[in-house]
Amino acid sequence: MSTLEFKNNVLKKAERSDSIGELVKDRILCEYDLIASEAKCHTLYYSNFLNQLPSTEKKPRQDHQVSEAMAEIFNYIENHDDSQFTLKELRDVLTGDLEEERLRIVEAAAAIIRENIQSPIVETKSYPPPSKMLIKENQEIPKGLLHFLQEVIIKNRKGKIANSKSKLTSISHTIMAALRERSFSSQLLLSLSVFLHRRYRSERLIDVLNSLGFAASYVKTVRYEISTAYHPQPRFLLSESGTLVQYVGDNVSISVRTLYGNNTLHIMGMIKIVVPKDIY
Repeated sequence: MSTLEFKNNVLKKAERSDSIGELVKDRILCEYDLIASEAKCHTLYYSNFLNQLPSTEKKPRQDHQVSEAMAEIFNYIENHDDSQFTLKELRDVLTGDLEEERLRIVEAAAAIIRENIQSPIVETKSYPPPSKMLIKENQEIPKGLLHFLQEVIIKNRKGKIANSKSKLTSISHTIMAALRERSFSSQLLLSLSVFLHRRYRSERLIDVLNSLGFAASYVKTVRYEISTAYHPQPRFLLSESGTLVQYVGDNVSISVRTLYGNNTLHIMGMIKIVVPKDIY
């Protein structure tokens, strides 16, 4: 490459419309041979001279973006009674508030989930047998509510998630019971109330948990226990089949002799003992 070509290349590089480019052109424009004149460039200016300037060209806005923006403005004007609008007010319509937009999305999701919870018809006039009490607790949860809670609780969770799934099920039943107090009976919450009642015999404990939405009411708990007592018991095999069946009875008398012969108590109790044929 000749010295003239080298000079021309530097001048082309200096066509950058800034102070550094203008300074380089002023210094070398009158010099024919840069090598002979021992031209030098400082390190700082050299690095700045070689770096490309950031592009200042603005990308044209897409037509569909303009159309959407104008549609939002027209919709805002048509839905308001005012006949005059400030430029700032219309600009706020385009920019919007991110927090408000997120709240609108949450409200829309809540409306969908509420509809999914209220739509199914649930049997509330009878209880399932004790052996089938907790078989369908996950099937009763609507898919929309289940998917939402999975995204909130289980998504991106590492390790074992069995405990998280149990919490997801209990939270789902709590939400459904809170939304449908009369038209939904949660078998999971009822089972918890029955367990606590049999374990601690505390009406206050059940009422406190019920007020927080984590258990069935004490009235429903007692009602279920009464219905269980009246539920037909399983039928055992008869003695003809080889099964040993023995009845044992005994009596108890309280206050047999009183002054007037009243308030006496006589009780007869009997139990049934069943020994299967092939137990030994």
